[in-house]
Amino acid sequence: MTGPLRVIVNAVAGLGRRDPVPPIEEALAEAGVEAVVALVDPDGVGTAVADGVRERVPLVAVAGGDGTLLTAAGQLGGTRTVLAPVPVGTLNHFARRLGLPDLAAAAMAIRDGFITTVPLGVMDD
Repeated sequence: MTGPLRVIVNAVAGLGRRDPVPPIEEALAEAGVEAVVALVDPDGVGTAVADGVRERVPLVAVAGGDGTLLTAAGQLGGTRTVLAPVPVGTLNHFARRLGLPDLAAAAMAIRDGFITTVPLGVMDD
């Protein structure tokens, strides 16, 4: 990867109980990942991810819960841009299913270049 990792953070992930940016920055720094973290309103997550696709960014990290990651996956499906889920939501089912139960695990997966393919489907438009 060239340049710092782009991390898009849903500003109200986890019901907005705490500012998710400092723990994300800390976990990535501890893993040795250079990153630029952007706090985005929930309605702007899709646009921010689409911007990464348009700019041909190879990897976009998205921090939030399952709804945030669903929005990101909808933008990334059929593209060459890889989604790096960063679990800071309420339940984080998607990230946990991938073996990413917390920020440290996500940061290490990003650092190590761990990639897996997941099925993506659409139902009822």
